[in-house]
Amino acid sequence: MRERVVFIDFETTGLDARSGEKIVEIGAFKIDERGKKFSFHSLVNPQRDISFSARGIHNISEEMLKMAPTMEEILPLFLNFIEEGYICGYNLDFDLSFLEGYVERYFFTEHRFIDVLAMSRYCFRDFEKFSLGNVCRRLNIEYPLQHRALQDAIATSKVFFRCWEVMKNRGMTGDLKTLAEKFGPDIVRKYENSF
Repeated sequence: MRERVVFIDFETTGLDARSGEKIVEIGAFKIDERGKKFSFHSLVNPQRDISFSARGIHNISEEMLKMAPTMEEILPLFLNFIEEGYICGYNLDFDLSFLEGYVERYFFTEHRFIDVLAMSRYCFRDFEKFSLGNVCRRLNIEYPLQHRALQDAIATSKVFFRCWEVMKNRGMTGDLKTLAEKFGPDIVRKYENSF
């Protein structure tokens, strides 16, 4: 692979961005054209409470976020880290829905996106459950700290490359553009169809 790929993950105050839930942690893991690896991580002060159910998932407390930057402060650094390239995530519609309120619509049309959850469902049809943790377990991928943004992004990259190998062995992979067309998240189609 000779293209830049960035794996992203967000932890949030709750499950629904449309109801005002916010990002509390950003993690990104980038592999550039030469195969060099880079990571980006930040807690984010959401300036609102974290729901009890969300706190139970990621164990991030309001106390941990008091001194963290706001999304408006950290977003330029995050977007600069992504640069151009393919953006991948696990259940990517969820993560991208939290970016909608912060980025311009061109973000969704100038990048290419690949949902690794959709790839997993395609490659491992015999799996019964497709949470990131379950897929990692089934594939014997080390994933010691679940539901923290950077660790989830790194685990997603490992699942992606396993899927890539499965598809390659079946003669199905072309290039990343083909994967983005096949496994692109729904949220992106909304923006592509709005022009």
